[in-house]
Amino acid sequence: MLKIKTHGFNDKFSCLSNGTISLKEFYAHFGIEKTAFADRAFAVLDEDASGELDYHEFLAGVWSMCSSSKRDLVSFLFSLFDEDKSNLKYFSSE
Repeated sequence: MLKIKTHGFNDKFSCLSNGTISLKEFYAHFGIEKTAFADRAFAVLDEDASGELDYHEFLAGVWSMCSSSKRDLVSFLFSLFDEDKSNLKYFSSE
């Protein structure tokens, strides 16, 4: 069985009444320095653009990064900078 270390992230969600974590809480929980790159990574993980991550969004993002091919990882990293998705066509399937 694959176990992914989430540093108590699921516990954090269960403590919140709405079951989500904000960007500010995300930075505080993981001790991450606030940067534009980290803000954008959070936004990419936030699939429903709610401004908060639920546990499923977080876990799907971690799983995706751990199980993706090199091409998919490059595509993900590119998406961090391609905010308007104007160049996404370069990574679409042919």
